[in-house]
Amino acid sequence: MKSILSLWQRWFHLDSLVKKRTETLEGVQNLSSEEVNDVLKREFKGEYPYSWVDMIIKPLAKDICSLDEFKHVEVHGPSGAFDRILLMCIRKDGRKSSIYLIPNLDPEWDGSILSKIDYTAHTGEFASGSPGDSLGLNNPEIALNNDFNGSDIAPYIND
Repeated sequence: MKSILSLWQRWFHLDSLVKKRTETLEGVQNLSSEEVNDVLKREFKGEYPYSWVDMIIKPLAKDICSLDEFKHVEVHGPSGAFDRILLMCIRKDGRKSSIYLIPNLDPEWDGSILSKIDYTAHTGEFASGSPGDSLGLNNPEIALNNDFNGSDIAPYIND
């Protein structure tokens, strides 16, 4: 099982390579976006097109699913103002459990790459029904350790 940090590093490395190659293809070689996509698909083979969901979240979900207590894990998102991801975890006994994750993919950020939204706590900072409340801003985030892998995240999943 790979850690959140190692998955992020792999995604960031590929993202940097694709951005540099795209700049060269568009700027120097003056290719259209369709031609750029064709070249990138050819050069990066199965790695392109890519997304942080495919390269970070889905491997973590697969790790969670490999644990004895889970039968299936569905990945929903990203959605909303903060690119929230919902992992819907189906336990072997049929119960559904979930966890909402928020990414921070900024390469300059030195904190946690993923945070969990804590729906058991309510700060009351935003009035009930307000835009801030509807965005979930009354629920604090719990930073997940970057060394965590899927099995480390499992205890944070809500029933």
